[in-house]
Formats: sequence, C-alpha cells, structure tokens
Amino acid sequence: MPNLTSRTNWSSDPLDSTIITDTRLLAFWFGEDGANVTQKLPPNVYTYNYISTSSNSSRYYAFAWVTFSAGVGRCMDHQCVVSSSSTIQNTTPINLEPHPLTFQALSMAPVIAISLVYHNISIPSSWKDANNYIEAVLVRSYSGAWNIPNKLASVSNTNSNYRPALPSLVANVNHTRVYAWLGIQLSVTLLSIIFLLLQFNLSEIPLIGDTTLAAFYLDTTGLPESTRPLPFVDGTLKVQEEGDRLKIKVEQTEIGFGFSLSI
Repeated sequence: MPNLTSRTNWSSDPLDSTIITDTRLLAFWFGEDGANVTQKLPPNVYTYNYISTSSNSSRYYAFAWVTFSAGVGRCMDHQCVVSSSSTIQNTTPINLEPHPLTFQALSMAPVIAISLVYHNISIPSSWKDANNYIEAVLVRSYSGAWNIPNKLASVSNTNSNYRPALPSLVANVNHTRVYAWLGIQLSVTLLSIIFLLLQFNLSEIPLIGDTTLAAFYLDTTGLPESTRPLPFVDGTLKVQEEGDRLKIKVEQTEIGFGFSLSI
C-alpha cells in the first residue's frame, strides 16, 4: 500500500537523484473458501477473513510491514550479463545508487505488480514459499516500472570506446572461387541449351511434348510375359521406330540388365 503522505505531484518533482527507503503495509490475498494459493505463510503473520455479504463467501488476506530501499544499480568491471535489451543479470553484489526517476518508478510499481499477478507473468509459484513469491513480485514490478520512464525519457546515446573486431564485420570473399563457381554454372546452363537445340533439330524422332502420352507412343506387344520380378535381367530393352510408333524389343546380352534408347 503506497504511503499517501508522500509527494505525489509529478509535475512539481525536481527530479533529484535519490534513494528512497521506506516501510509500507503489504496486503497479500492468499485464498478463499476451499482454495488457497499457498500452503506456507511465515509465522506470526496477521491474517484477516473477509466475508462478502453479496456472495456469502470468505476471502483471506495476510498483512505485513515491508521495509525496502529503491534506487538503481550500476554494473561495474563487466560483471554483468546482458540477457535481453532491457535486462541485465549481475553475478556479483551491486551497490544501490540514487537516480532521478526513483520516485516515479516506485509510484508505478503497484500498477505493474497488479499486472504481473493477474497475468501470472515471470513470477515464481506462491504455493511452497510465499516469501519468495512476494519478494519476486516487488523486485520485478519496480524493475518494470523503472524501465518504462527511462525508455520514454531517453533522448541521447552514451558513447562507448568499444570497437568490434574487423573479421566480425567484414566477410572474407574469395573472388576467384566465386567467379569459378559462376562460370561452371553458366557453362552448364549454356551447354544444356545447346544440347536441347541440337536434339530438336537433328533428331529423326520429335520430342514428346506431353509425357503423359508416352504410353500411347510405345508399342510393348513384343515384350514377353513373365511372372518373374526381373524378367529382363538377361536382356536389353531397345526402342526402335516402326512407322509412326515406337516399338520396344528385348535384345539378349551376356552382361546383364541394360537399357538403350535408339533415336
């Protein structure tokens, strides 16, 4: 619950860099009739049973005073990991420092906390340990609230002395290999076109335009009928032109199975 006695007028806030340390009352809804969201509450926690007159049902709340300090942390000596564009994970303890938007972020944190709890986003389960759950909600709601005004208020970029290595920016292209590959591809394409032109002009049998009609142009009456799975293992199939048809014949060989096409 926010402290209503503190300053709330953002327009008159001087935006001084501050660290806010305060103690506020926390209300935690942990269940209702027949359903709880946690099985473990800290000892000596004050609880309250609210009975709704409209629905004749009970709701259970736990209250606690929470003391906190709000500010910012600065990653020093490259001890942090950037896990996303707005998230930094620290591997060492970070000292709390003042910031001009501490008050604004702290004021918006309850709204962000409601959204996190309602949508159950990026927070641990409250079933086994309510303390870890509440701590995670408070920390992440303040972090999200701090990111909002800082992202909207950012008007300048910070200069960095970092210079990426040249091999990571420039690709090493071997022009000889590229031109050789291009020449091979173009030569294959050109030779294929020449082959098709020669085939079309010099062939005595015109190319079949529709391959689905190939079965009607092939005369297979000369092929012997056999129940063997490989009836032509001892012969060669030859296609010969007879009139306006293409006749398939079997030519016995001694070297095994083969296929030839006479044009």
